Amino acid sequence: MNYWRLSWLMVWRDLRAGELNLLISALLIAISSSTAISLCTDRLQQSFQNNAAELIAADLAISSSSALAPTWLEYAQSHALNTAQAIEFSSVLMEHEELLLTSVKAVSQHYPLKGALKTSAHGQEITQYQGPQAGMAWVDQRVLNTLKLSLGASVTIGDKVFILEKIFTNEPDRQGNFFRFAPRVLINEQDLNATHSVQPGSHLHYTYYFSGKQDALQLFNQWLLPQLQPDQKIINAHDSRPEIANALDKAHDYLQLASLLILIISAAAIALATQRYHERHRPHTALLRCLGCSQHELFCLFLMQFCLLGMLTSFIGTAVGALLQQLMSPLLSQYLSTDLVSPSWLSFSSGFILGLSLLLSCALPPLLQLKHVSALGIFRHELAPLPTTAWLSYALALTLMASLLWQSSHNLALTAILLGIGLLSTLIFAALLWLLLIQLRHFLPKLSLAYRLGLQHLTHYPALTIGQLLAFTSLLITLNLSVSLRNDLLTEWQQQLPTHAANHFAMNIFPTQLPVYEAWLHNEEVIGNAVYPIVRGRLIAINDQPLTRLAPKNNLEENAKHRELSLTWSHDLPDDNLLSAGTWWSAPEAAGLVSVEKKLAANLDIKLGDILTFSVTQQRFTARVSSLRALNWNNMKPNFYMLFSPGTLNAFPSTYLTSFYVAEHQKTSLTSLIKQLPNVNLIEIDQLLKQIKTILDALSYIVDFILYFAWFAAICLFLAALSVRLRTRQYETALLRVFGADSHLLKHMQNIEFSCLGALSGLLAVAVSNLLLSLLYRYTFTIDYHPNWFLCIITPCFSVIFITVLGNISLHTLLNKAPLQTLREE
Repeated sequence: MNYWRLSWLMVWRDLRAGELNLLISALLIAISSSTAISLCTDRLQQSFQNNAAELIAADLAISSSSALAPTWLEYAQSHALNTAQAIEFSSVLMEHEELLLTSVKAVSQHYPLKGALKTSAHGQEITQYQGPQAGMAWVDQRVLNTLKLSLGASVTIGDKVFILEKIFTNEPDRQGNFFRFAPRVLINEQDLNATHSVQPGSHLHYTYYFSGKQDALQLFNQWLLPQLQPDQKIINAHDSRPEIANALDKAHDYLQLASLLILIISAAAIALATQRYHERHRPHTALLRCLGCSQHELFCLFLMQFCLLGMLTSFIGTAVGALLQQLMSPLLSQYLSTDLVSPSWLSFSSGFILGLSLLLSCALPPLLQLKHVSALGIFRHELAPLPTTAWLSYALALTLMASLLWQSSHNLALTAILLGIGLLSTLIFAALLWLLLIQLRHFLPKLSLAYRLGLQHLTHYPALTIGQLLAFTSLLITLNLSVSLRNDLLTEWQQQLPTHAANHFAMNIFPTQLPVYEAWLHNEEVIGNAVYPIVRGRLIAINDQPLTRLAPKNNLEENAKHRELSLTWSHDLPDDNLLSAGTWWSAPEAAGLVSVEKKLAANLDIKLGDILTFSVTQQRFTARVSSLRALNWNNMKPNFYMLFSPGTLNAFPSTYLTSFYVAEHQKTSLTSLIKQLPNVNLIEIDQLLKQIKTILDALSYIVDFILYFAWFAAICLFLAALSVRLRTRQYETALLRVFGADSHLLKHMQNIEFSCLGALSGLLAVAVSNLLLSLLYRYTFTIDYHPNWFLCIITPCFSVIFITVLGNISLHTLLNKAPLQTLREE
């Protein structure tokens, strides 16, 4: 017997007869949505990572207060990594009797490795991929305005005279470190020695840049970690900008969750559709058994059919998913203002493998039952008992589904929450529904004919009713999760970037200059945030134990342990700070208390009551931990790891730090602030804000796109659930019409049945979705959860209307079919 030929003929017959329409639709939705989401997220993440790399001018950088050992650069070059470097120092420029403290940056020939410098000369902006040539200097506009210079003039840095060639308007790594910025001067590294500005004891800051393949960068990063000194740190595109990383991480979690939910709905629809397939093919199976087919041959025959169907559908679904993401690409490129990175081939293959695995895992249990059908059982309308191997296949299908979910999300906690809560809720609610249906039978004789007949459809087949209820409930849960997460996450992301989020930081303000700064805010109508005193110091010990013995070297808090921190004090708890442990100090309380950021405290095992030792200008002092705080690092306001009670830092000199928002038409007013406060460092972060808002715009578009897939999958699941009992329903409807039931009674009966299904499903969905949302918000997205009462009320109402309308549409043909034709088919 040629099994492949016979399998193809049977598949082709079923396709022509429309037997596989529902199964193919559910599978196509699962594959195309998974492929489209995978390709979009892959391309977006690569594009965002490339854009984020431009913020540090490389894939990886090392910041150091001293020159690196030559062996480090040799090791990088031996692994095919491109290198560049920059040396920064402060220098006072004096021209036309004006003084200006500037930050001079001497860059090597290949700087920047990623991104580009943007310069302006004679009103025309030019993109540059290399720094200035020897003898030339590029400056920002503030230098020209303050020193009353123009392009083509000369300026002296140390002992070297430079020609002011261009104004640079964008420096790729300018957002890399908020604490190094002043009016900028860019020169070639070859001119550094000629300035004689670098002498023994000079304060220099070195930055080394590296780019190359990801594998080589990871090896280099692992090689570097054990050798880093306290004054050195690794900067990468992810960790250097926690604001962008946080938005990307949460977006990735949401997109993966949405993909998982669509897969779960589609898998349920496929499982129900295969049951319908099993029911329809029982006569064919019995006929083949009569013609001499063994159970093994039957199983192989149907398995080949599903393999052919799976490969064909997976190929089409992958192509559809690729086409959909390609159609989305131009719109996403508009948000990114750049072309998207090409997707990896792994993203294409994953959709194909996922579709085939999903179909086989859902179809295997019915197939094992199908091969046991006997010819005699067909005439008796008996189902073959479920074999032991089928129960094992259910466990195998569940395991495979769990592995697919985990492989798709790469988030074990997310997969465990979805499967664990889903299975537990299914078992609990199945038991409760069974008891409810059993009790409902006692009330049927007291009801009117229409209600009695409608509810008998639910009570006569409790197992099928529970299956339908759970299917509809999972549908509503998925829609609830998608809508709630979409609204709440986007709202939470948008709240991180309010309309007038601070786009400038002002540092190094002297106490005597505060009235001048406040007057400037008032005169220019600039929106300012709180002003904080700053003392630079190091955390050196916890409970008299040196920090170097306690702190590991491979975590994100490395910088907070080995570099100077910005220490400040405050009478009141700052906005966007939330106490997670301890109490805030009161006004009359003595000095010597400190509040610590809770993530840093957890990393260093700092607890309430611990004594921390700090070093400021070679002087030591201690403070007792009185509270722990949760911070919002994305609010574009000054945030601090350590916040002291008033009076603790009075013995140390301080400057002030603040942030403010300047609209585009107010940018010219910054010149007057610089002239009045020449020592103040102004930090512009417009490019960073633009990057985050770009992410939000692109993600909002993708989120809306994903919801359409969820709706299509939900409709497939509903139709699949109805199709399981379609043959029995046809027979019962025909008998009722034979005994005199008219179309009005039958429609009323259907409305009662679907309304009850909708109400029960809606109430169950509200209970389970609220439980799931509270867990997801707490353990996956780390945001506060507040029940959406409007959604809790509208879900049961929507469920009743949606299921009743769609059910009547799908069963419309039953009322028009002649009873005699239905009875003859039976």
